[in-house]
Amino acid sequence: MKGSTRQIDNEAIWAEVAEKFLNECKAAVDRVKRDPKFDRTDSNYHLLSMLDRYTLETQNYWSRLSGLLSDVQKVEVMIRRFPDSKYLLKNGVDQIDYIKYHMEVLYHKLSSILDVMRLMVAHVYQLNLSPENCSYKNVKKHLPETDNFVIRLLDNYNDSFENMIKARHLNTHRALYKDSRADEIGLFLKISREAQRLGIKFPEDRNSRIEKVLLPYQLKALRKDKLKMIRDCYKVAENYIEYFMLTALSEWQKRWMIRK
Repeated sequence: MKGSTRQIDNEAIWAEVAEKFLNECKAAVDRVKRDPKFDRTDSNYHLLSMLDRYTLETQNYWSRLSGLLSDVQKVEVMIRRFPDSKYLLKNGVDQIDYIKYHMEVLYHKLSSILDVMRLMVAHVYQLNLSPENCSYKNVKKHLPETDNFVIRLLDNYNDSFENMIKARHLNTHRALYKDSRADEIGLFLKISREAQRLGIKFPEDRNSRIEKVLLPYQLKALRKDKLKMIRDCYKVAENYIEYFMLTALSEWQKRWMIRK
């Protein structure tokens, strides 16, 4: 994983911008509720002013990013334990399968953060791009040169998680998951599981006995390494999102003040 960011130096700036934004989100909702045409049983989106739509849609993107970051943290929670092992093993899920599944989730969540950042840039900076056309190339092309800091943020995030974004692409489009260490440990598990399922008993030699003894330690070491990687990913992604949101909400505030 390449690159990193420092914590936002001035937390007071972030707190001030975030408070202003959230207060305006609440005010936008309150204005709709006071409208005589407000209907609790239906969508009231049409009652929003264009400025309130801009604000609440901005909040929606922030919520998505927060949710994705929370999902990254949940991957650590899930991998830390192998719950209800009898049930999982009975249904063909061993510890390697369990770890692999959640690592695939991690790759997808980290990659999706970049996707949502691009969408949010297009919205906040009002680039008039449809979600389908919010490629990095299009977003960069439509942004004024004076707003290149947000592009650098996207670039740096992509560089930091380049390997995982590539892994997500391979997993999504080619059903590939590359982890040679997990594959090596998992091979013994899968052979043993299939043999047990088919009622095959292998003669127990010295190597197989060593494999059985080493297996719990290998799984523990694998899980420990994955947990450290996930924690590191979370911290880096959290820093990027904080910087990104400070930049995006500062732009929202500038445009909100002009249109207010």
